[in-house]
Amino acid sequence: GVAATAIPECEELIELATPHIYRRNLFRVLGLPVNASPKDVQQQQNRRKIQEKLGIAASAHHGGPLVLEPPPTEEDIRAAMERLNRPVDRLLDELFWFWPTNGSVAGDPALKAVEQGNVDKAAKLWTEQAELGGQREIATHNLAVLDHLVALDYEARLASQSLDTKEQEPLADLWLRVFVRWGEVLDGEEFWSVVKNRVRDLDDAQLTTGFVRRVRGTLPTALLLINAKIAYSAAERSDSELARQHYQLLQLADFRCGLADEAIRESLKPIRNRIKTATDNAKGRWTRTPHHGNRFAQELHEQAKSMLAIVDAILPENDLTRAGLHDLVAETMREGLVDFGNKTNDWQECDRILKLAEELAIGQAVKTKLSNDRAIVQQNAKDGNDWCSPGYWDLPEETITQLEAARAKTQAGDYEGAGRLLVVLDPKIGKPLPCCLAFCLSHRGSQIAGQGLNDFSSEPTPKVQRFLDVIGRLGSV
Repeated sequence: GVAATAIPECEELIELATPHIYRRNLFRVLGLPVNASPKDVQQQQNRRKIQEKLGIAASAHHGGPLVLEPPPTEEDIRAAMERLNRPVDRLLDELFWFWPTNGSVAGDPALKAVEQGNVDKAAKLWTEQAELGGQREIATHNLAVLDHLVALDYEARLASQSLDTKEQEPLADLWLRVFVRWGEVLDGEEFWSVVKNRVRDLDDAQLTTGFVRRVRGTLPTALLLINAKIAYSAAERSDSELARQHYQLLQLADFRCGLADEAIRESLKPIRNRIKTATDNAKGRWTRTPHHGNRFAQELHEQAKSMLAIVDAILPENDLTRAGLHDLVAETMREGLVDFGNKTNDWQECDRILKLAEELAIGQAVKTKLSNDRAIVQQNAKDGNDWCSPGYWDLPEETITQLEAARAKTQAGDYEGAGRLLVVLDPKIGKPLPCCLAFCLSHRGSQIAGQGLNDFSSEPTPKVQRFLDVIGRLGSV
C-alpha cells in the first residue's frame, strides 16, 4: 500500500473527527439542507423566535433515525449557527450530510423523503441510484453518511445502556458497510468534482481546490480516528471487549497502509499526555524530597495502573507504543527508587517498590535493569550496612540536619570526624543515633584493617602467613 502521511494535512477535519460528529452537524441540528442560503437560515431563525414567544416547541424537520435524542439545546443551536457562518466549518459539515443527486435540493425525491422523516425511502432511492449509475458516487456518499450516522447513534446508546450480544451483532456488519461505502467515495472522482464546484459557489478565500485535496487526503485518517476514539472511550469504561472490537474494525478498514495505527496513536494522545504528566510530577516531587521517593513511586504506580489498563484494552501485547508507555512508568519508578535508596538505605522498601515496577515493565532491557537492581538491594538488606534506620526521617528537622552533616563526613571517608559529631548528640534521639554510630565504627574498623593489610609486603613472611592462615581458619569480620 501507499505509505501514510505522518502529519494530517487538514487539522480542522481531524478536530471534527469525534463520535459526536453527526450529533453536532449544523444541518442536523438546524434542520437545514446542505445548500441552505442566508435567506433560508434567516427565515428559520425568525420561525424559531416566533415559536419561542408562543411557547411552541420547535418542530423537527425530519424524522426516523435523524431525530436528535435528546433534542439540541440552545447552546447546540448557537454553536451550529456559528459553524454555519464559518466557511471551512460549513463545508466540512456539508461533507458529512446529504447532497442532492440531481443538483437541486428542491427537486430531489430522496431529500424530500428525508425531510418528511421517511429515511427508508431515501435509502432505497440512493441504493438504486448507486447501482444504476448516473450520479452514482453522490448516492454512495449519501448512503455512507446515513449508515455512519446510524452506527454512531447506536454506539452512543451502547455507551449509555447495556445491550446484549444479540442486539450488538448487526452493528459490526453496519460498520464494515460504512467503511466500504466511504472507500468508494474516496476512490471515485465524481463526488470530489461536485465538492470543488461547491467551493466555487461558496466563493471564499479560505476555500480552494487545494483545501479540497487536503480534506480528501485526510478523510481516511479522520474516519478511522472516530472509531479509535470509540475504542478509547470503551476502554475508559473498562469495556475491553468493545475496545478490542473497534481495534479489529480499524485493522479491517485500513484505507491505506499504516493509517489505522496512526489513528490509534492519535486517539491515545490524551492518555499518553496524562502518563507523561504523572511521571514528570513524580520526578519533581522526589527530586525535592528523595527520602519520600518510595511514597511518590507508589502513587505513580497506582495512577499509572488504571491509565495503562486503557492502553492495554486497545493495543495488542506486541505493540511498541503499549510497551513504551509501560516501560516509561517502570523506568521512572526505578529512578525514584535509586534516589530513595541512596538517601534512606531502606533496601527492603526499595525491593518492594522495584517489584511493582518490574511487574509493569514489558521491554527486556528495562526488565533486566530492574532485576539487577533488586538483586543489589536484596544483598544490601542482607549486609545490614545502613546509615538510616526506621524512624530516621521522622525525627525533628534540626536533628536530621545534624545527622546528615555527620553522614556527609562518612561519604567523604572521614569516619572519625563523623563519630565526633555523633557522640555529642542527645541519646534520647533513640535508635537512629546508635545505628549511625555503628555505621561509623564498622567503616572505620574496615578502614584500619585495610591500612594494616597494605602494610604487609606483597610476599608475607612465613610467620605472617601462619598468622593469616589461623585467621582464615577461624573466620574473619
